[in-house]
Amino acid sequence: MIIPKQVEQESRKMFLFLFALMVAVLFGWQAWQMMLTNFAYEEAKLDGFQMGVVQAVREVPGLLSFLAVYLLLIAKEYRLANFFVLVLGFGLLLVGWFPTFGGILFTAFVVSTGFHFYETMSQSMILQYFSYQTAPIVLGKLRGLSALASIVAGIVVLIASTVMGYTSIYIMLGIVVICLWLVCFRMTPTRSDIAPQSRKLSFKKEYWPYYVMTVLCGIRRQFFIVFGLFLLVSKFGFSVQ
Repeated sequence: MIIPKQVEQESRKMFLFLFALMVAVLFGWQAWQMMLTNFAYEEAKLDGFQMGVVQAVREVPGLLSFLAVYLLLIAKEYRLANFFVLVLGFGLLLVGWFPTFGGILFTAFVVSTGFHFYETMSQSMILQYFSYQTAPIVLGKLRGLSALASIVAGIVVLIASTVMGYTSIYIMLGIVVICLWLVCFRMTPTRSDIAPQSRKLSFKKEYWPYYVMTVLCGIRRQFFIVFGLFLLVSKFGFSVQ
């Protein structure tokens, strides 16, 4: 069963809402990352330095995602989460049409904005709508399902890349994400008895190990995603498959 039995009846709509958005985001994000290096190297002829710049720009929305607390002043959290899934889908539609350094910079920024701001809203809503006892279970369940969505994305890219070009695949991915966005757009998963979310930044010194590990995780990811994948494609001729 998709919904953990520990989730209260009143919060099940929110779980399904987050689940649908997560499938859309992780499916599109994973597929985009799988093809990005090959697309940039084969179609746009980017070198290692340019790919480093692209990946640096890709992380800017993550750095700016703290601004999400200010967006809550003008819109509800679930509406913002839904909106940024649409942003990601729109970015995917554009990727294949701009096989240039500037084009990839722009679309990477758009796709990354959708992903990072959605992630911020998603984690916030989990902690807001589920109890301390239930939230870890919900996080674990969604993480497991997100891994499944990533595997499905890999299979789809593997099959599609044998019969379709980059532009067609990216358009297909964008359409899938936008269709899932439309499903979620019609949902209203909020509860009136939930306390309003805090609208200010908060740093606590006792959380410093988590802050340090987050930074180290980001460093590790850049070496693996930026350098590692580009090396496999440029030096060893790895195809998308």
